[in-house]
Amino acid sequence: MRALGSVKGDGQARRRWTDRGPERPGIKFRPRQRNDGCIEGSGVERGRGRAGIVRLDDANSNRAQRVSQEAPPLRITLENQHLENRTHAAQGSPAMGRGPSAAGRAPCLVTARAQPCLSALAPGARVRTHLLVVEVERRRLGARPATLLTLANASGRLPSAPLWDEARHRVAELAAGSVVEVSGRIGTFRGRRQLDIESIRTTSRALVDARTLLPALANAHSCWTALDRWRAGIRSAALGRVTALFYDDPAFRQPYQECPASPSGHHAALGGLLRHTFEVASIGRAIATVAGADRDLVLAGALLHDIGKLDAYTWSGPFEVSPAGALLGHVALGARMLDRKIREAPVPPCSPREHDLLMHLVLSHHGRPEFGAAVEPMTLEAEILHYADNASAKSASMAEALRDPANFNGPARLSARIWQLERRRVYRGEGEFSAEDPTP
Repeated sequence: MRALGSVKGDGQARRRWTDRGPERPGIKFRPRQRNDGCIEGSGVERGRGRAGIVRLDDANSNRAQRVSQEAPPLRITLENQHLENRTHAAQGSPAMGRGPSAAGRAPCLVTARAQPCLSALAPGARVRTHLLVVEVERRRLGARPATLLTLANASGRLPSAPLWDEARHRVAELAAGSVVEVSGRIGTFRGRRQLDIESIRTTSRALVDARTLLPALANAHSCWTALDRWRAGIRSAALGRVTALFYDDPAFRQPYQECPASPSGHHAALGGLLRHTFEVASIGRAIATVAGADRDLVLAGALLHDIGKLDAYTWSGPFEVSPAGALLGHVALGARMLDRKIREAPVPPCSPREHDLLMHLVLSHHGRPEFGAAVEPMTLEAEILHYADNASAKSASMAEALRDPANFNGPARLSARIWQLERRRVYRGEGEFSAEDPTP
């Protein structure tokens, strides 16, 4: 049996197989203080016959942290016995707990380092991780040409410090959508954090789990469960048939649960469109009940109002507007999708008047032409849908602004002006109305 050889915990170690006898389950690493969000371990146990890390001991706190009982989703297959790899040493795990056999080299699996939370990194923190390039800006700063990058992972975005001279030439081939391995330190400029890049190189997207690079909805199942339950309760046969044209189709559901609701605004995450649809349906059904409107028609409008975003956005890399989205907009694209589905159905799912009313919901849900609506709402249900859509989008943007520490100067309670909120400022409270507060 081959056992894992000695490994140093400096993140740069060579992993190798040796012909020594079986090792103890724990493999010791040299403790080392880190400030880049990675755990420096003092011991690792392999699972019984499974790939992945079962227990990681924190050398500083003497506490054991459960990491995974099975192989984590991101795995890199290694075909060679010798590998230089920048992945943190404590996270490397042999496939199925075995080394290459004498008959041939079986691939082993090495897991990637946990991604740092970009919004939580303090000035001075060290960073070495894979990031997605979401924007490349090449311009002159004063008399010198410079390149500025916007980098991101699932936790958020971080701008780079300007890259000058030779460093600028090293990133000449980078474009939005590139995946890079970056080392550097968090710095500040005019009170804003930025990444002072020390080294950067491109890497294959196939080696990095997309879920670590892009923000994503944590649980799509709960949204689908609620939407499908409400849809099953629709009393109008026509509304049930029209919504089923989309929501009973797996080819629609899969991209719908991946699509962001916007490239950089509200619900800008994988699955953000599904979450937004759930919120609009929840809010709209509640208002319809109070206002005496047709709750099923409002629900159908919520389910259909943003279907055009499937054609308006791309999300395989950075979230971007597609050419069709730029030329037509998601409102017109959604109306076209709905019209085609209804007309191409073998049996008409609704009457011509019902067809027009559903088209009106899609075309008017932005409220006013200057905000992207083709027409203004003319029915009670269209008015409710518009305000439900707006409430979901605005409240999500406000919540995101309050969560983002980049909007605040240290512990300040009042933010800077935020362009996503039409340059408003926001206030983060201190739990003034907490239930634990003593009664005056």
